[in-house]
Amino acid sequence: LGDKASYAEQRRGKSIELEKPYIFKVSVETQADSSTLYQMKVWSADEQEPLKWDLSAKHQGDYGRGSVFLAAHQTDVTIWKVKIEPLP
Repeated sequence: LGDKASYAEQRRGKSIELEKPYIFKVSVETQADSSTLYQMKVWSADEQEPLKWDLSAKHQGDYGRGSVFLAAHQTDVTIWKVKIEPLP
């Protein structure tokens, strides 16, 4: 996120291998200060889910609604089993 009200921090480097399945998890949460916290992590499908998020970004402002868009750019990707659920 590139505006002055937002920042993004990558917590650890990742390399994605071709022909290997991965799981991506994304979270969007409204914070107590009315900002929005975006988080994402990715891991190999044959590994346990990591405890820490790979990427975090905070935006000053709340988006009460939104949508999801999945796309692959200049690559052949299969997207399967998309699950969207509210946070606890």
